[in-house]
Amino acid sequence: MLFRLFPSHDMVKWRGMIKYELPRTRKLKAVQKESQAIGGFLEWLTCTKGIRTARYVKVWNDEIVESEEDVPEENRDEIYNQLITENLDINKILAEYYGIDLNKLEQEKRAMLEELRRMNSKQDSPVHD
Repeated sequence: MLFRLFPSHDMVKWRGMIKYELPRTRKLKAVQKESQAIGGFLEWLTCTKGIRTARYVKVWNDEIVESEEDVPEENRDEIYNQLITENLDINKILAEYYGIDLNKLEQEKRAMLEELRRMNSKQDSPVHD
């Protein structure tokens, strides 16, 4: 990993370039083999075997409610649990399992690409006297 664009971390010279480390990318790389195996298994379950994930939700008046407090007290005995199927977002589940924030990971990648573009434009620009 070449770039960490966070000033709180040390920068190290590498082949004349500044080397930055990406904390989330580094974490992702550390769990890559294991997460790919788990992801492959989950994909096999859903795509090949047709297994779906489901969860229970609280329902009142044909509407999903987050909490019993969302229902008038006199109607709380009408709340029931219903099982609903969900599409399994394997990347999101694996990121959550490994504690990787996908939004911050994307920000790191964009920052790294911007820094690479900046460095390349400096190398490509002619030297002026």
